[in-house]
Amino acid sequence: MATPDPGDLDQNVRATMILAAAMATTVPVYVVVAWLVTPAVTTPLLAGGTLRTLTWVLGAVAAAQLLFAPVMFRARVAAAGRSSTAGERLSGYRNAVVIAFALRESVAIFGLVLSFIGGDPTWSAVFAAAALAAMLIGWPRRSDMEALAGGVPPVEP
Repeated sequence: MATPDPGDLDQNVRATMILAAAMATTVPVYVVVAWLVTPAVTTPLLAGGTLRTLTWVLGAVAAAQLLFAPVMFRARVAAAGRSSTAGERLSGYRNAVVIAFALRESVAIFGLVLSFIGGDPTWSAVFAAAALAAMLIGWPRRSDMEALAGGVPPVEP
């Protein structure tokens, strides 16, 4: 396969990294919002068993999403690898990153919701830490994008 223009590759890598960074940057913002707003919550909307149940449910959904995000990412990247042009493969990789990061970011939103409903900003920090850790582990790799652009499958670690 033809080697893509290095400028096009660099532009695609830069765009993908910027998107990932932008999505990761929103996660600490959710924590700050929770710490600023929840002290104004004089009585929690839910308490006791209902809040505990909701916490378990959102925790289970968050865990499932954190486990599903890399699986979905790998499947989308594999599909992108079957595209005919380097641009399509890189675009497919970028789309996979955005979808996987959106799944991870939603975990932080669950924490924000729990903080608002329960009046405790700690939930936001806990869920945000899990989301950020998953984002860092699944951070896009230039080497993977170079391999896709060149039509060579990436080496699995």
